[in-house]
Amino acid sequence: GVVASQSFQPDPLMVALMLASWLAIVQLDQRPSTRAALLAGLLSGAAVLIKPVCAFQIAALYVGLWARGLPRSVRSRRARDPRSHWLRTGWRALNERGPLLWGLGTLLPMAAWYLPSLNGGGRLGSQAEQSFKSELLRTAAYWVGWRDHALGVSGGPMVAGAAVLGLVLAPAGRARVALWALLIGYVAYGLTFNYHISTHDYYQLPWLPVVGLALAALAARLVSLANGRSRRLVQAGLALSTLALAALGMREISADIWPRTHTARSDERGYSEIGQLVQHSPRVVFLTPNA
Repeated sequence: GVVASQSFQPDPLMVALMLASWLAIVQLDQRPSTRAALLAGLLSGAAVLIKPVCAFQIAALYVGLWARGLPRSVRSRRARDPRSHWLRTGWRALNERGPLLWGLGTLLPMAAWYLPSLNGGGRLGSQAEQSFKSELLRTAAYWVGWRDHALGVSGGPMVAGAAVLGLVLAPAGRARVALWALLIGYVAYGLTFNYHISTHDYYQLPWLPVVGLALAALAARLVSLANGRSRRLVQAGLALSTLALAALGMREISADIWPRTHTARSDERGYSEIGQLVQHSPRVVFLTPNA
């Protein structure tokens, strides 16, 4: 994540605002109110305004939690007013978590800023056309590139494997629904922006919070399994596991930033050959991984 965020892009700010919107959406699900819906909408709108790609996970989280609470809201309203018509009860339950306020707060800033450029055929329009290439879905390079970038940014296969285990073992209820909604949103985002997700590492930054939350869910489940004297043993095991995963992550970063000698020599020969082919022309620019 540190390496990926070194690129001068709006993605780190987008992720920070996206996390704030997630928190606001969870608080809205816990305590529905007009104020909470407005705050969640404004934070979601700010994140989407910075870069619209985060809309997938934000919308998936909101819809997932909203759908989870809908049956309970209907039952609660029917219990308070059994004589109320079922259509009126359903309509009030649908609007309990402020979907209209949240939707307006999320979409209006993005529409006001981006739609004129998209309709005018400007630079954003050409970028949007390049983001999705249907033919990539049929190539192995796309899937392998997505996998490699996701594993590289999150710290390697062991970290990703532990995160998947956390998704499976997450406590039932709000936590599990939220985690799976975020994962579904990330997958939808990767399928839509398929060119960038498999070639640009900073496009994997929205994956990092999902990994972190899944690891937290796994740690919470392991701690809950321990009681009495074994609790400290489990906590010590978790601490050691965290250090081991951090060490593996640093190893991945080190391998990316400081290439080994034989790799550097091989690259040097390759660059020399390219220079000969273009006759060392000053008009040719070649971007290297460490440029």
